[in-house]
Amino acid sequence: MIVALITVAAGLLVLQGRAQTLYYGARPIPYRIARDSEAYIKIATGHLAEVESPFNKRILYPALAGTVSRACRLNLAVAFLTVNFLALALFAYCVAAFLEEAIGRPFLALVPLLSAYPFESLALAYLPDLFDAAFTALFFLLLLKNCRVSAMVVLLFLCLVRDGTLLLCVVTAGVAWNRRDMGLVWKSLVVLVFGLILNSALTTSGHSNSHHLWEPLYLVLKVLYNFMGNVFGLVFWTNLRPALGVPFVTWDVPSFLHKLGRDTQFGLALNGWQPVNTLMVLATLFGNGPLFLIMFWRKIRHFALPLPVQLALVYGLLSYFLGLALGNWVFRLVGYGWPAFWLALPYVLIKLDYRPDRRTALLLLASFWTLSWLWSLSWSGSHRLPVLPLAVPLLYAVTYLCLRDAKLRAPGETVGAGFG
Repeated sequence: MIVALITVAAGLLVLQGRAQTLYYGARPIPYRIARDSEAYIKIATGHLAEVESPFNKRILYPALAGTVSRACRLNLAVAFLTVNFLALALFAYCVAAFLEEAIGRPFLALVPLLSAYPFESLALAYLPDLFDAAFTALFFLLLLKNCRVSAMVVLLFLCLVRDGTLLLCVVTAGVAWNRRDMGLVWKSLVVLVFGLILNSALTTSGHSNSHHLWEPLYLVLKVLYNFMGNVFGLVFWTNLRPALGVPFVTWDVPSFLHKLGRDTQFGLALNGWQPVNTLMVLATLFGNGPLFLIMFWRKIRHFALPLPVQLALVYGLLSYFLGLALGNWVFRLVGYGWPAFWLALPYVLIKLDYRPDRRTALLLLASFWTLSWLWSLSWSGSHRLPVLPLAVPLLYAVTYLCLRDAKLRAPGETVGAGFG
């Protein structure tokens, strides 16, 4: 509860100084960004039939905010922000409770919780990211406490928050299969089937995707489109989305393919900044956490992790990298990888009995928080400050030097308290 209260208080302070601390600066809170926010506002106000896929699959959070708005006679923006603050409190509580249950260190949760990502998600209150994170953390906590039926109920609940929850169902089944836990395999698959049915039903209740493509084909092409743009800077342009850039080459869609969708012309455009953006997000969003995982991976892969911790690691890393292919808002999508860095990594560090001296610990913490806030601080306001390409390698070098001679116990050895 103390961790939750500190996190909520920090959230209030950050929103007060958002012009100096957050990416989108001094815009009114909640940030109303692009068509994502507009789609969720339509759902909240009862206009689901006007919402196109995939937003119409994410009904639960905006519907809840709309209900709160009507029941309490609150302005819709205030209702969204209120529900999002409650989600932040639940998220902080569950992360701290997980670390307390797993390693007896609830206050370690404050290290990641006071990074930029939770507060950026708090300000983007029209979007379901923080709400999804809160109940995903509750799912992991329930699994850790061996409350499996309750965990599956939460997992099904999450299928209505974000369609990406289906990946969590698949990964849960896969990890359980690897551990010969057939009971959890079947429970996860049942939730997966019901989740697919719910997603399919919601898709038919609103508009199809903006290109009017067959939904499975649209999803495949969307993954290819996002991956090529985020990683290589090659943007697939169509006549339906001319604002995507100026194509350097175009092709006409053959007439016999016109029945597949509304696009009649497509091409390729270049966005040289997009791959740089992707690289910087991967390197900074979770602070120096990626380097910890890289340098300790040899130990981690031979470690006998409890099922919820192993699941957090596998699902988190998959989400971290799949975020490059699921959309062009990389900061948000890569952020779904938080379980690997905020649940699994602290567990491993304590169980490996990693005990840096005070100077090293302070350097690592300073590097973590500086990296995790760099993206927001460097790009807030009206001027883009070119500090990222200079600061990121420097802070990673500091982290590497601190970890290079780290003394760890082998997985089978007796461990101490860790971190003093």
